[in-house]
Amino acid sequence: MVNYDENGTPKKNKLSLQIDLSKFEPATDEEKKQQDVMSKSSTFFKDGMKKLRKNPLAMASMIVLVLIIVLIIVAPLVIPYGYSEILSVNGKRDKGAKNLAPFTYSKM
Repeated sequence: MVNYDENGTPKKNKLSLQIDLSKFEPATDEEKKQQDVMSKSSTFFKDGMKKLRKNPLAMASMIVLVLIIVLIIVAPLVIPYGYSEILSVNGKRDKGAKNLAPFTYSKM
């Protein structure tokens, strides 16, 4: 037995995947004007930047990235050693670059 609604279409089961066609009616002129008034035009970039500024974690990550980039540029100017001095051992160039190893255990 099928139940019908006021339009004469069969009522659907709440768990079914049938689409309610009344939700897809064309918008009226009044609804279209309301939509034009509600939204100001914005570029894709401006919209993305607004969302980025509202996200505090994203802003913190951007600040960290900018600091890292600044350190990459400024650090070689501040460090008193040149590249050739870092790669040399006892005045000779160390081809194995053993002095650049990040960590070595002492021999006991």
